Amino acid sequence: MSESSIIASAQSPTEHPDRSPAASLFVWLVIQLLALAVGVCRAPLAARVVQPEQFSLHVMLVTQIIASAMLFPLILRDVTTAAMAILAIAPFVQLASYLSEIPLQSAALAGAYVAMWMLALTMWKSILRTPRGEMLGIACAIALSIGGAIVWYVRAEELKGGQTDWSIDALFGPILGVIAQLHAPMSAALIAWAWPVVILVTCAIARVTMRASRDR
Repeated sequence: MSESSIIASAQSPTEHPDRSPAASLFVWLVIQLLALAVGVCRAPLAARVVQPEQFSLHVMLVTQIIASAMLFPLILRDVTTAAMAILAIAPFVQLASYLSEIPLQSAALAGAYVAMWMLALTMWKSILRTPRGEMLGIACAIALSIGGAIVWYVRAEELKGGQTDWSIDALFGPILGVIAQLHAPMSAALIAWAWPVVILVTCAIARVTMRASRDR
């Protein structure tokens, strides 16, 4: 066997089964199926919720935000896997919007927000070179998503159920940002895009800077 054949064989995809996106996509699809099942099975979300399926889209969107924050080194580990994971959110958002009886236009805007968030996490993943860096990235993503929602909840409790001001509340992380796409006026809904856009642009600049530094 020639040296070129040995090299080609070593670089064959069959020699690197860990690069297959199958496992990552399976985990991502199962998570979304479980979120959809909450609405299909009419799982009671609270004592006062008479028709829990009306919140199917809310559950789906929040699940997508949190799961992507916790698992982005796995489900967004490379461009191919990330593209397939991002595309996979569309049918689940559509099904959840049907169960919730929410207009498809609003659901599409919320789905686009999730896609932008995952795209930002994909860029974030590309600059994390070590397992320790990935763990730090996960911690930051969780703090921004879940932590922001917790801070908003505490603030809402202090205001004693005051009227929601989406121009401010939409900035409390991506969870509130994606919900704002369903309920907030257009001007406030656009403000919520600040988080994923800022992360995407910042990580893109960092990646270009790191590449330029290596080239030197």
